[in-house]
Amino acid sequence: MTKRGNLIWISLSVLLMTVSIFLAVGITKLRRQVLPYHDSFTSEKAQEWTPVGGFWRLQNGAVINGSDAAGSKLITGFSNWSDYQMTATLRLLAHGGDVGLILRVSNPEVGPNAYRGYYVGLRSNDASLVMGRANYSWLESRPVFMGEPVLTGRWYRLHVVAFRCKLAAEAVDLVTGMHQYAALQDPPNTCITHGQAGLRSTDTGSAWKDISIAKATQADLDRILAHGPALSEPAYPIREQDLNRMRNIFSPPGYPFLAQQEDSRSISKEELDRTDSVPLTTVLDARTSPRTDSRVRLHGVITSISPFYIQDATGGIRLMPPDPGALCIGDEVDAIGQPAEQAGVPVFLADSVDGPRDRTALSTLSITPAQAASGMFEGTLVEVIGQLVSRTVQPNGSVVLSLHADGQDFDALVQNAPFGSRRSKLQSGSTLRLRGISTIAASSSFNSSFTILVQSAADIDVLSGPSWLAGWRLFCLAAAGLLASGAAVYIVMHSSRSRAADITAERERLSHQVHDTLAQSFAGISYRLQGLRKHARGNNVPKERLVEELDEIYQVVAGTHREASAFIAALHPTGHENSDLLSLIERASINLCANHGPSIHTSRSGEPCILDPALADVLFRVALEGMANVLRHAQASTVRLALDYTQDAVTLTLEDDGIGFSPDSVTPHLGLQAMQKRCAAVKASLHIDSTPGRGTCLCVTAPHGTLVRTRIRFSPFRISRRPRSEA
Repeated sequence: MTKRGNLIWISLSVLLMTVSIFLAVGITKLRRQVLPYHDSFTSEKAQEWTPVGGFWRLQNGAVINGSDAAGSKLITGFSNWSDYQMTATLRLLAHGGDVGLILRVSNPEVGPNAYRGYYVGLRSNDASLVMGRANYSWLESRPVFMGEPVLTGRWYRLHVVAFRCKLAAEAVDLVTGMHQYAALQDPPNTCITHGQAGLRSTDTGSAWKDISIAKATQADLDRILAHGPALSEPAYPIREQDLNRMRNIFSPPGYPFLAQQEDSRSISKEELDRTDSVPLTTVLDARTSPRTDSRVRLHGVITSISPFYIQDATGGIRLMPPDPGALCIGDEVDAIGQPAEQAGVPVFLADSVDGPRDRTALSTLSITPAQAASGMFEGTLVEVIGQLVSRTVQPNGSVVLSLHADGQDFDALVQNAPFGSRRSKLQSGSTLRLRGISTIAASSSFNSSFTILVQSAADIDVLSGPSWLAGWRLFCLAAAGLLASGAAVYIVMHSSRSRAADITAERERLSHQVHDTLAQSFAGISYRLQGLRKHARGNNVPKERLVEELDEIYQVVAGTHREASAFIAALHPTGHENSDLLSLIERASINLCANHGPSIHTSRSGEPCILDPALADVLFRVALEGMANVLRHAQASTVRLALDYTQDAVTLTLEDDGIGFSPDSVTPHLGLQAMQKRCAAVKASLHIDSTPGRGTCLCVTAPHGTLVRTRIRFSPFRISRRPRSEA
């Protein structure tokens, strides 16, 4: 197989491989977008979910949010999901708040209502099934009373159908079997038609399991609407007093547990008396005061639950509670116990943890790595900026990030990272902002000056990516430069070789042509002159015979001169600005014959077009070579020159009425070989038809249709011929 054939096969193989990769990626992505979907939490897999705020982890086949921050979200699915239904089993893990599902979500961000979509959930403080629309603000439909308290720790099943602009929900208490239904119809001008799906909780820790998503139909919607029609004009409250008034209207009279539910986070009088009897201390005192056996009370906010940390205005400390219970990040609690030390690290051993008294929005201190390394902020919730050096996944699933900033090498330990997000593809050299507990004792490497305990990947922000000229990109750039240099060298060498080959081929052609014309003519002249010299030395040769010989030699010299002139003219295609190809061939042929050869008749058919210079040159030179052969061998009286144009090809025909020859009995001479090579160079076909006594026909057909449009920019083929006085 030729080099060109090998190159074609390699190109096709690379193209086929590229198409296969794109098809595989497309099919994989399409499969992920196809419903139905069911979670893989029992297999400890959740890469298709992306956390937005909160502290999310997998435990016992459920996904758990350990933060009572407002609007913690976990998102999955694709933005093109439209009509679908979502089912999940869920429960509240802590005090108050609400837990539920969000549908047709787009542009989710950290914040209570920082997304666009619908929310359906269970709210504990008024025991209601709520529905509403969020668009970076909250508009709630009429709440539906569940008929009994929404209790902490109890599992509920929530089924929501979103079909066109209608939403319908069914909530089931899995202990009592109580069912409740709600539905709304959003106006067409505000209806959200498509988006992702997700989970959301507010002011409480929550858990979800058995999550499934499937396509929805009108029949699925009608099964829920059979228990109550959708509100066509829902009364969306926009102020707190409107929400309270709505509760008074739609909650049943004498609802006995509303006050209890709303005040569920308050501490009883006995707990207050017991708490007040224990002296209050601060985190700073607990860390620095001498150890005693006396019990003290530490009042602060839970800043971490894996491990537990508590923080007040003086700093933070590791908390060892007797029973974690329903503690969430952000809970304000009273811990009663004793300061202690474990492995050289100050801790607070709590006998009891009372509360939560309230929920407190966590404020993060933004510090430098040098401040963190000093130990001033040990156990405190901080925010640090650094450049990522490396990323290591631990056997337990946690991730260790090695960072550098301000001359400090430090680590970030991401406690739980089973979820997929852009943060799971952190690249070395990226600048990160991390939020977590600063500790020196928990440093994971010898060279690390401190460690940031990051609760989840949602607490990592990528401020900027790595330098473009780094890592694999630098390698690719260097490789591309080497390839480009190699390609340039190859092109230059190939061009030089092609030029040298063209020069060699042209020299070979000229040598063939000179041999067939001038060399043979001069050899004939030399032989005749030698004969004439022999005759002249003899005394018995008549003078008339000598003159006759001289006349013949003169005719040969004149013919050789004409052939040389035509040959030289063919080598200079630069003159006669307005001449066409057929006129040039005719003029050169007449000059070659010098009125002593056959008569020349020309004809043209078709619509003439501008030919490629290389093609025109080949036709011109093949025609002159053919005309020279006619003069030397054909003994013809008439020659017909024809140029026929079609849409895709041009045909040159040279036909004489000479003596002809038998093509099978004649060995191709150098002139014929030169004509064949010239025709092959422009993909033209050369055909010679001759019969003894009936003349010869030379026909050249060359394609030109695909080149006409780009060829217009070139000047027509031209040829110059020096005047006879200069020849």
